Amino acid sequence: MVHYEFIKGDKVAISGGIVDTTGVIQTAVTICTVEEVGEQDLLVRFDRAGSPTQIVPKTVCTPIRVTAPDLEKSYALRPCLGDMVFYKGKINWRDKEESSIAGTVYEIKYRDGNAVTANVHTGTEMQELPFDQLMVLQTKK
Repeated sequence: MVHYEFIKGDKVAISGGIVDTTGVIQTAVTICTVEEVGEQDLLVRFDRAGSPTQIVPKTVCTPIRVTAPDLEKSYALRPCLGDMVFYKGKINWRDKEESSIAGTVYEIKYRDGNAVTANVHTGTEMQELPFDQLMVLQTKK
């Protein structure tokens, strides 16, 4: 079990969910602010106007700490030619289900100085996908 150090004023994620005889079947997360720190519990205030405080066990809490440098340097990795990428979404507006596609970037199409689509080689075919919705799984070495 991971033990975190909590500080008054921290934002924390509190885990919850639904448990049945097979185990956890649904999870939920609530974001709160730590008002006081006890030995095994936290007094938190939910991030809603006028919400009361509540005591929760530390064991279901995870601190959320973000610094300015973290935010200033945060960006999604942009795919390059030869990178392995993943896409999940509807390729065509008529599609009823989302597609999951993994493949290698073969070609990138630019418009007005910005990448708009990429042709991704997946299996035996090429698939044109929206560039800004591709997640890089592995960069080409």
